[in-house]
Amino acid sequence: MKRILAVLLSLCILTAVFTACQSEPPVPTSAEIKVMSWNLLNPSWGGGPADMRSAPFLLTIENEHPDVLGVQEASSPWHEEFKALPEHYVPVNDAREDGKAMMTAFLYNRDTLTLIENGIEDLDPDSNIRVVSWAVFEVKNTAVRFLITNTHPDSRETQCLLHTEKQLKIVEKLRKEKGLPLFSVGDFNAVESSKAYKLHILDGFTDCKYADGVEVVQDIDSYLQGDYGGRITTGRGSRDHIFFKGNVSPMFFTTLSENGVTTVSDHLPVTAVVTVGSEE
Repeated sequence: MKRILAVLLSLCILTAVFTACQSEPPVPTSAEIKVMSWNLLNPSWGGGPADMRSAPFLLTIENEHPDVLGVQEASSPWHEEFKALPEHYVPVNDAREDGKAMMTAFLYNRDTLTLIENGIEDLDPDSNIRVVSWAVFEVKNTAVRFLITNTHPDSRETQCLLHTEKQLKIVEKLRKEKGLPLFSVGDFNAVESSKAYKLHILDGFTDCKYADGVEVVQDIDSYLQGDYGGRITTGRGSRDHIFFKGNVSPMFFTTLSENGVTTVSDHLPVTAVVTVGSEE
């Protein structure tokens, strides 16, 4: 009996040692996320009250489930409408320190992402729209972090170029500081043939829409011809883009036009599904 007990004890010890020596499963170093950008049209500048236009916006977010959404022209009335989103969608950079509502901001899904840090850099002094809004997120249950910026330069060509040049310097400084894969989203007021768009390409950015291997689900222009209430066009160029640098592999890109989004704004939402990995 003593011999049997000794054998059993030895087996228990060996099992415990083996179990303890087993390594934890590796933490994933890449993840799939969905990034979206949408200029919602400030009600003061057209389109009617936000509460009369928000239903298709809310429906689109619930249908598309973006992990992070860069919004532009999201003035105070739009911030009120954001409260009707599912509670896991959380605003970032939605106000300055003085309480002024920010029109260039983010919404993110806290079920899939963890906010690490965030901030606002001015293109125009003390602006609530002409800024570079930025945030660093970590994809939950992974080792993947990424930097994302959101901007909205002036639509006038000369001022747009000045804002774009300043924005690119700010973004490059942030990228060097963070050392992470980078997304740059926004209403850039720059179609693909413009000087401002080309500045991004010369700076080393790739547009998700035109990345190698990406499937473009719907190739239409992101701005309605004739402004709010205008018509959808193709081939005239888009003003809204999702650029990237670093360890990012776009898989899908589309410009949405279904489910009433044409009644939300003078812009259509653009969205990209990508794989993002840790920088080496």
